[in-house]
Amino acid sequence: MDSSSLYTEFYNFKPDRALSTTKEYSNRVSNLCKELAISNHEELFDADRIINHLEKKREAKREKTGKDTQTTLSNIIGAVMEYLILKDCPESSYRKYQERKVIADDFYRLQNTKGGLINNQADNFITEKELLNYCETINQECFKNHLLKTKCRDCQKFHPDVRKIHDLINLRLILNLLINHPSRNEYALCEFIKWRDYKKIPNDQKKNYIVIPSGKPPFISVTEYKTNHKYGEKVTVITDLTLKRLIRDQVKKNGFNAVFIMNNGKKFDPVDLAQLLCRYSQKHLKKNISSTMICKILNMELGEKYNESLENNDIKEAIKVSKELSENARTRGHSKSVQRDIYLKSV
Repeated sequence: MDSSSLYTEFYNFKPDRALSTTKEYSNRVSNLCKELAISNHEELFDADRIINHLEKKREAKREKTGKDTQTTLSNIIGAVMEYLILKDCPESSYRKYQERKVIADDFYRLQNTKGGLINNQADNFITEKELLNYCETINQECFKNHLLKTKCRDCQKFHPDVRKIHDLINLRLILNLLINHPSRNEYALCEFIKWRDYKKIPNDQKKNYIVIPSGKPPFISVTEYKTNHKYGEKVTVITDLTLKRLIRDQVKKNGFNAVFIMNNGKKFDPVDLAQLLCRYSQKHLKKNISSTMICKILNMELGEKYNESLENNDIKEAIKVSKELSENARTRGHSKSVQRDIYLKSV
């Protein structure tokens, strides 16, 4: 029940599903099986045992941190349910999992309707100004990256810290992308592509790209993301001058290849992007600033501006901010109602 074999099973069952989701499912089921020493999928049919184990973990974490991890429980159960569909799980077992997942999901929705950030969201929240200052800090570190050196264990001399340079360059572009066009971690899967090559790709075969036309602004084309079956391809023209410059620099560095490449040559996946975001935000801010948190930060500031413009009867400003909120919802890949209920929160 290792993650690699589970990934293959999940992929073969639904090859059209986002690869990041397939990876998340396989990791969640694999970790659960390791915790309970499960070696056969039939052991997962014992819903009472699995749910009881997850409830104990949730309760232990709640007592330790004061936070209720219903979302984590829901995510794990959802992965197990998806796996058991392809294993012809008994209906009675599946129904037990489903009943508990509904409760966890309803708990999360209830917390969101109360209007405030929940669990670790409040702990990790920063203002938009702090976010922009952090982005500028990373920009400045990139400008002086030629000074980044580390001591070699063998020769005891100082050499350029290549890994850190790669991290900073990738992080700088990631932050600027997410701040200008809030989305999820699917940006990790983007590839640079020329316009003439992009337009030759059939719509049903498109993936995630940053398209480089000749003499025109680059644009983002995202097809592989969480809600793609509902919203289809997301196309976003890049107009921010700094972001355009960073994209030009990254194309020169990587060529028409993956947008984000590690020092060892490995292409990024959504997990790599999430880890990079959190590693450096922990270092500089002592916070876990994820793509989701960036979206919340930006939308909360806009939500406050929108409410203020309504209270002041400033219709022109209200229309302007409403358009920005709508664009953020579009690039994120959800409706304005979801944006209102989940992303427009108060601290």
